[in-house]
Amino acid sequence: SSPTPPLSPPSLPPPPPPVPLCKKFKNQTAAARVGGGRAQGVQARVPRGAPRPRRPDLHLPASKKRRLRGRAAAPRRRAAAVLRARSLDGFLDSTPAAKAFYDGVDGGALKQYSGDKLGDASIEDQTTLSAVVDFLHTELMKKSVMADYVEEEAPLGDEFDDFIEEGRKLLAISHSRVASGGDEAAVAGTVWAALGELFTDETPDSGLLCAMPDFPTDVATYVDQEVVEPLTLMGFGDRIEVASYRTSDGAPHPAWRLLISPSSVPDD
Repeated sequence: SSPTPPLSPPSLPPPPPPVPLCKKFKNQTAAARVGGGRAQGVQARVPRGAPRPRRPDLHLPASKKRRLRGRAAAPRRRAAAVLRARSLDGFLDSTPAAKAFYDGVDGGALKQYSGDKLGDASIEDQTTLSAVVDFLHTELMKKSVMADYVEEEAPLGDEFDDFIEEGRKLLAISHSRVASGGDEAAVAGTVWAALGELFTDETPDSGLLCAMPDFPTDVATYVDQEVVEPLTLMGFGDRIEVASYRTSDGAPHPAWRLLISPSSVPDD
């Protein structure tokens, strides 16, 4: 008789394919990263009894939280102060006239000035300054067209406020100089020597008018970066006020004005 063939195991249906994780959590690749607690609705498996992480300041009193925030902000303030000091040091290294000015500064005031002294203005400089002053006077009159035609005893209204304020600022100009030169380095000597003259006898409601007839770039940018910012870093920033006059606005020459502690217009 022929041998009996071996019995084959009964056929079973194939197992269902595993559900891809990306289908169960659509567009949630973070589903596999559940170590931080919850990730897109997935609860991390933390061993029973294991301590759960929490913010270290979550249960601190408010006063202690403020102290911690203050301690964290202190390094930022110190870093900002160091950055300002480095910025001023770099400016002084490249501007000897400003360095001579700063050498006499103590506590935000110019105690002594040993820099270059400026001589009397030449006829050409006087002509330049006269042209700038005429421009400022014309601009002043534009602020109140009828100012010259009001009766002497008529009460002053609000329309005169700008006119009076600007007039007071023009009258506060006590020093005037012409800084000749076509770049920052060329005008720096005269500019900082003039500032030395102004701040040596610092008084409120005093000021400097400086014309720069040969300066080719924007005078407002120059004043902000080469005058106001250094003076602010030296400690003068809280009592100076600056205005710039561009030739594109009608000025005969690039010029600027710096006032020390200008007073406000009295109410009466």
